[in-house]
Amino acid sequence: MKKFLLLAVATALAVPGICAEDSKNLELPSFVLMDISPNGKYAVSYDDSNLFILNLETLNTNSFIANDPTYMTQYSGGNGNTIANDGTVAGSSTSNGSAAYYKDGKVYLLDVPDPELVNLANAITPDGSVICGQYGNAAMSLDAENIMGLPCVWYRNSDGTYGDIVKLPYPTTDFTGNTPQYITAVSISADGKTVIGQVRDNTGFYHEPIVYTRDDKGEWSYKLFAHQLFNKEGLTYPRMPELEYPMEPYKGDYLNEEEMAAYEAAMEAFNAGQTQEMPDMVDFMSQENVEKFNKDYADFLVADKEYKDAWTEYQTAYDEFMDGIPAFVFNAAYISPDGKRYVTGTAGDNGIWMSQSRRIKSRTDEGIDIEDPGMGDFEETETAVATPYIFDIATGEYTAVASEKGIFPKCITNDYTVFGTYNMLSLPQAVAIPAGSDSYMMLEDYIGSFSPESKDWMKAHMLHDIDTFDPDTWEDITLYDQMCSGIPSVSSDQKVFGTYTTNVWDYDDENYYYSYVIFADKGAGVSAVPATNFNVKALEGGIVRVEGAEATVEIFNAAGAMVFSTRAAGDIATNLSGLYIVRATTADGTVKTVKAAF
Repeated sequence: MKKFLLLAVATALAVPGICAEDSKNLELPSFVLMDISPNGKYAVSYDDSNLFILNLETLNTNSFIANDPTYMTQYSGGNGNTIANDGTVAGSSTSNGSAAYYKDGKVYLLDVPDPELVNLANAITPDGSVICGQYGNAAMSLDAENIMGLPCVWYRNSDGTYGDIVKLPYPTTDFTGNTPQYITAVSISADGKTVIGQVRDNTGFYHEPIVYTRDDKGEWSYKLFAHQLFNKEGLTYPRMPELEYPMEPYKGDYLNEEEMAAYEAAMEAFNAGQTQEMPDMVDFMSQENVEKFNKDYADFLVADKEYKDAWTEYQTAYDEFMDGIPAFVFNAAYISPDGKRYVTGTAGDNGIWMSQSRRIKSRTDEGIDIEDPGMGDFEETETAVATPYIFDIATGEYTAVASEKGIFPKCITNDYTVFGTYNMLSLPQAVAIPAGSDSYMMLEDYIGSFSPESKDWMKAHMLHDIDTFDPDTWEDITLYDQMCSGIPSVSSDQKVFGTYTTNVWDYDDENYYYSYVIFADKGAGVSAVPATNFNVKALEGGIVRVEGAEATVEIFNAAGAMVFSTRAAGDIATNLSGLYIVRATTADGTVKTVKAAF
């Protein structure tokens, strides 16, 4: 087997712009923290074709800079748990996907059947012994008859290189009975014996969870453990009608050359105003062709009704079959280190990223973007439909975590705590879903429950005032003291917490992204005792009463913007008037939400 060394482009240097101050915690300008190694020693950033591997102990980094004017070279990590305990990163190295891994300052290509197709390395075990991903099986196409990508693993050899590709078994049809677009392998368990992915259906809109397991003999098998969500009892996926689209007969086909000339002359006279009645081709046909046309038109009406009825019947059956099937996000598949939990989530829609406020600062009365006149006006809505699903792989049972503005999951740790991002489509904020819970809490509150000083550090570095606009009036407004915690990544043992976020608070700052690393060992602290008799009330005069426990109180106006935030218990004076939503969250994640009319 050939071994491929793509390019040695890495350099070891201190990350510029690190802000550590007197704390071990880190503020990382222009660093896009995508993942943290299970042992918390390394963090990886990839964005805009470049990749950086940061040693969190020495603060040195290996930098992989594409610098390719053709844009074919694009260094990127994978979609799952992409970094090992020694800093090895699984990913790809070209714009069309070339399965690779990054180790000791070099990029190595992995063995694939066809390098010209899309091949991806998505995840790696903590010890680096196994990488999972997908290999190209057919060229990318909207009407591909074959599955475009299939699951695989690579095992590490004794010399540190990786061996020949090992293709995993897979189903040949999706839940509708059609050919899938892709069957992926996205994340891998710590022991390398369990891999999870998705079966992307023929339409590309639905992604059924799949798990691959390796037995003691080294043989792989697969299971569609969430099949109950994708198959309706008593219903069969409808087949599309195989009827040809009926074509209405054209009257001109029933006229000979002389008759057509007469018709055209009559039309010229009508257009010139010489006649009052528009001519009809039927009037110029022979009697034989009139009868033939009438028969053909009657046959068309029958065929047209049959065609429309068949498609109406199909659409009705299709809607009934698909109703309630969750639309999980493509490549969103996160596995617990022990291989027993599968985390994914449904997508949000119709949202507006807060980061657009860096460019959309104001609009004219006509609704035109001053900084981008070509953008025009559009309807802005935000729908909270992003919902994490936490599956028990063995039983297929799951917990769906509801929230007002949606949560996108990102990772799951040893104790089954899930971390994700709340309000992704407006102001992304990191959250934790404690193990066994069906509710969430803000990351700063979760960390603060066992490390109050870490929460204080987060407030000092991650609270910002944001200049934006009111989505209803387009008036410029300022949101004060917003927690910009973004998208989290957490070490398996919860000793190291990382986040990255878009810089939406300082238009003049050259750093478009900021990442943060918080060293807050959960095992070293004492978690908060669950609140008892916890309640929140909205009283007259702008007073919020928190009973039974201290809580983080957040108040949102009708536009969804946070206008007040504090942590306290008892009666809290907000000095607000009008209609609001009040949300209170205790340290153990208990959430109470009430409507307020101050």
